[in-house]
Amino acid sequence: MKSCRGLIVIATFLVIAAPATLPTSDGAGTPVVSQPNWGLGDNIVHTIASVGFAVRYSSMEYSTDTKLYMFRPTSSYGEFFGPLTLPAGARIVAFELEACDDSNLGQVTAQIVICPHRGANDCILTAKVFTGITEIPGCDGFFLAIDPPLTVDNLTNTYVVYVYSDVGEDHRFLSVLVSYQLQISPAPFDPTFPDVSPSYWAFQEIEALAASGITTGFPDGTFRPTAAVTRAQMATFLARALGLHWPN
Repeated sequence: MKSCRGLIVIATFLVIAAPATLPTSDGAGTPVVSQPNWGLGDNIVHTIASVGFAVRYSSMEYSTDTKLYMFRPTSSYGEFFGPLTLPAGARIVAFELEACDDSNLGQVTAQIVICPHRGANDCILTAKVFTGITEIPGCDGFFLAIDPPLTVDNLTNTYVVYVYSDVGEDHRFLSVLVSYQLQISPAPFDPTFPDVSPSYWAFQEIEALAASGITTGFPDGTFRPTAAVTRAQMATFLARALGLHWPN
């Protein structure tokens, strides 16, 4: 038997927040992100620590200090890279480099790189943030708002973060922070349920749940958006959404 489509409670949770705005700076290069930072109404921060990066070339020398800042022990150029793993459909809205720059001869640079699968094209260099060549800013968070945002497509692309260091111990980095927002898939042109029209306020959210297989409707094909939800129906919705199961 198909489960009830009366998922109006969950649909309400999904639409109560307006689309989040791009994060701003507090004047010290640090993004302002309110807490808690999850769901559709705020920016989620994904951190890649320096120890999660690998060196680009096996012959390159590097070290970490007591605070886990990674740096080059020599005066030559250094390059590190790390994976950027975010949910499919996420909107990347900001990028921050936590680094130290005590030299006016070079800089530390971080950049998001998008590489299409199956060798279809060369990798694409996108958002870039850096400490500055002539300045000596010391240790800080160097922040960049990404507008328009980058939408993650894990089926088509691999996402990597590169960090470049011009000179040795005067340049080091601790982490890279990527701020992103979750979003709901666009609604189809033709409605799935005869009693939920495109003009209905929760149309997009209901269609997203139907497309995900979380809700399956009444036997007559209706959704009945104002119907009450039983505990059994709620358990079904949550188990499908979270992928819950017992091992055999």
